[in-house]
Amino acid sequence: MDNSVKVIGKVRIEEGTKIKSNTTIRGPVYIGKNCLIENASIQPFTSIGNNCEIRNVEIEHSIILDNCKISCKRRIIDSIIGKNSTLLSTDKNLMAGCKLIIGENSKLYI
Repeated sequence: MDNSVKVIGKVRIEEGTKIKSNTTIRGPVYIGKNCLIENASIQPFTSIGNNCEIRNVEIEHSIILDNCKISCKRRIIDSIIGKNSTLLSTDKNLMAGCKLIIGENSKLYI
């Protein structure tokens, strides 16, 4: 972790996970094994499964299951993202909030 990473409160980060620049994690939060978190804000009551790639997003009060890729300039709240899903942004610099329930193996552009 570099100097631009802030971890506050009860946070569990499993083996092999990399937390990179411009990231804030505010617990309680669980992050599984072999994840990459970069330029993100992970807020309380969030659980991220194994092998996830999370970039350019704010996530709060949500469950992200295994093998998900999220890269969007959005705020994701009160959501469940099924395993093997991809969530990408088609717009730049938008931080509108989204509440989502997405099934397994989905690909969504918001």
